[in-house]
Amino acid sequence: TVYPSSSLLFLICSSKCIAAGITNKPWSGMGTFPTSFYPFVIGMGFFIPLDLSFSCWFFFLFWKMLIVVNSALGADGLSRFPFIKEQASGGYLALCLIAVWLSRRHLGRVWRKVLCHCQQPRPINSWTMPMNQCVTEPLC
Repeated sequence: TVYPSSSLLFLICSSKCIAAGITNKPWSGMGTFPTSFYPFVIGMGFFIPLDLSFSCWFFFLFWKMLIVVNSALGADGLSRFPFIKEQASGGYLALCLIAVWLSRRHLGRVWRKVLCHCQQPRPINSWTMPMNQCVTEPLC
């Protein structure tokens, strides 16, 4: 059997910054632009939907362009624009709220069953649930 050399693996899994030579304004405001190629990440990319993969790439590049525009306008030292951490927190909060909203009927049925300990007119089908309720009720 033939194994790849360690230098080839280092080349594949190492991180390179392609913006290291850019020192002119407004492009220098972009900061680092790391690129790395991890085989497991590339493989996992085949398991996610194409629109989600596109969104990851698009919004990373859009975020970098916002920083360049901020530097071009001369506001790079004045504020934390474009408020990346706040936008990420808002995105996670929105994803959680959407998940709860879309599962509200099921969560309501489960909540009523836990509180009332009575049979519902439409019983919850435990075969379609990810985990049987006989397992989860003692955990509460």
